[in-house]
Amino acid sequence: MDEERAARLRELSRRIAGTYQSYGGINRIGERELPSQTRVEELLRTLLAVAFPGFFGGRVSARTDMEAFVASRIDSVFVEMSEIVSRTLRFCQREKVFSSLPLPVAAEAAVDEVQMVAERIVLEYLEQLPSVREILKTDVQAAFDGDPAAMVAEATRMIENHGIRTFKVYLNGIEGLIPSMDDAFIIEVMTRLKATGEECILFLHCENHALVERATKLTEQRYGAGATIEQYENTHPAMAEEEAVMRVAFFAKKLKQPVYIVHVSSADGAEILAAAASGEEQQTFDSGTVDPYANPVVDPAAETAQAQAPFGMPAAR
Repeated sequence: MDEERAARLRELSRRIAGTYQSYGGINRIGERELPSQTRVEELLRTLLAVAFPGFFGGRVSARTDMEAFVASRIDSVFVEMSEIVSRTLRFCQREKVFSSLPLPVAAEAAVDEVQMVAERIVLEYLEQLPSVREILKTDVQAAFDGDPAAMVAEATRMIENHGIRTFKVYLNGIEGLIPSMDDAFIIEVMTRLKATGEECILFLHCENHALVERATKLTEQRYGAGATIEQYENTHPAMAEEEAVMRVAFFAKKLKQPVYIVHVSSADGAEILAAAASGEEQQTFDSGTVDPYANPVVDPAAETAQAQAPFGMPAAR
């Protein structure tokens, strides 16, 4: 039995090794194949240290000569990235990889020619880093400032450059984390998404911010810092959701922009959505809830539990 098993394992080894020659594109042996994941990750770590010094690649002293700091890394990045791009291009040549864009080298190009093309591509890429850092700085600052115009412009860039088709907006956000957006912003986003001509969907968390603020103040005045979870529920009255759902449904209908209402947690809010999505507008509206808003229902006899929408709970009305 042991001899038979050993023979079968030897045969299996021979067959697997044979596939390394037949199907070379899925292994990495010698210099013919694609670069290893580890090698690419190490390159990216070095590149991140150049793009975001101090955030990546260890601490950077305030007395550091930043020009020397960059020079000591950018040269190695260029050499390593050029080799990776060159090997990738040669792989695509050999394996006749399908691409929606033509390869920047001819199928019969020599190794030296491929290397020259790879170096040109990498140099042009690295020359974009200063402008990329400038854009990142303005985007980060705009995000911290909660600049609506910057956020709308960012959504347009995401559609054009990255193919993103869904966006999420909170009418009532989280202080210091997610901004609460007003009607003008909602209408502007819907208008911009519609103008792209793409099939974009706007996800919205619908609560009237002013009503939530009022309810929160009243709850704090009544219960103080020792409010329980049940008492905290009073800070988000169903009326705040219902009003916001009606408002968003009206905007979506007028602008013919598809929306998905998230985190629905009131029975009346769900009924308003059902009415808004009926008839000719059914392709414009959709909605859903999530686990934190669901009501756990336990069946001790069956030893099971279900998460049900909270619409039947008394507090939901």
